[in-house]
Amino acid sequence: MHETLALIAQAQQWAHDGQRLAIATVVQTWGSSPRRPGAQMLISEDLLVSGSVSAGCVESAVIHAAGEVITTQQPQILHFGVADEDALHVGLACGGEITLFVQPWKAPLHRAIQQILQNEESCALLTILNGPPESIGAQHLLHQGDTLYSDLSPTLQQAFSDILRAPLGAPQRGTLEHPEAPALDYFLMHIQPAPLLVLIGGNHIAIALTQLAQIMGYRQIVIDPRSIFATPARFPHVEKLFDRWPQEILPQLHITEQTAFVLLTHDPKIDDLALDFALHSRAGYIGALGSRRTHAKRLQRLQERGIPPEQLQRIFGPIGLAIGAETPEQIALSILSEIVLHQKRPPLAVRLPTPPSLIHISPSSP
Repeated sequence: MHETLALIAQAQQWAHDGQRLAIATVVQTWGSSPRRPGAQMLISEDLLVSGSVSAGCVESAVIHAAGEVITTQQPQILHFGVADEDALHVGLACGGEITLFVQPWKAPLHRAIQQILQNEESCALLTILNGPPESIGAQHLLHQGDTLYSDLSPTLQQAFSDILRAPLGAPQRGTLEHPEAPALDYFLMHIQPAPLLVLIGGNHIAIALTQLAQIMGYRQIVIDPRSIFATPARFPHVEKLFDRWPQEILPQLHITEQTAFVLLTHDPKIDDLALDFALHSRAGYIGALGSRRTHAKRLQRLQERGIPPEQLQRIFGPIGLAIGAETPEQIALSILSEIVLHQKRPPLAVRLPTPPSLIHISPSSP
């Protein structure tokens, strides 16, 4: 499950049990901090914990601060560095520094975020970290240009409008100079749905890959027109399973830069049409199983379909990092590792041509 959705579900359960809650967010890091900005941890009044903000280094201190926040309902900003006495006390010996913001849980805000993520959409959340006392902890949630939640003053909403509408990117901490409140310290994070893994082919590698991807928080769709492979018994935990031709299903999916396509049949009747679709989409990763010779033949066929060479460079083939993988589980690990590595890099600047009407292509039955 998406990390944010998991925290919200846990918060709803604890709140139903009568618990007051606080949430801690990593807002800035330096050096070798184990969690990146945007990582969050939920703490209940009874000091139950979900999520994490480090590798266990600072959690005890954060839990203590969260107890104070729940009692006072006043946010706190925490900083730990390797040279600080507190850092040594809590065990931050990794050479990094970390700043966290701890604030009371806001159920209406997180209900709105929950709905956005369940609709497979993104949003921008801005939090005031420092400034006038009445502004500290104020937040603004923007979704597709609309404000879904805000406890910022109308003046500050206007002041932050350009920042909130910035393109999706990494979380950022900054300072806004404004007549109403000079030197407003803020944190902006874009919350996106869990990445999507689209698997074409339900073979033994796909089974292992979906199991690993579930642990990693990926949503998963498996498509294989060979119904003997696309069975719930083989894939009990995937989000969607289709024993249909890829060109019948793919146009119905919402494909973004967070989508990874993995083609595992190395059957041209199945893979080529799916690759054609993927290459005309904004998918952040496209990989295909097969030897170098198989991949060379695949590229030749796709080029004959009119796909230019610069588009074909988007395909990772043979798929997976070279880790000497032999078993289905090891191959799955090499594939998922390559996906994670690639999606942390800037995407290729490729102009996407107009996609063909793949839904009208009717190949012979497998």
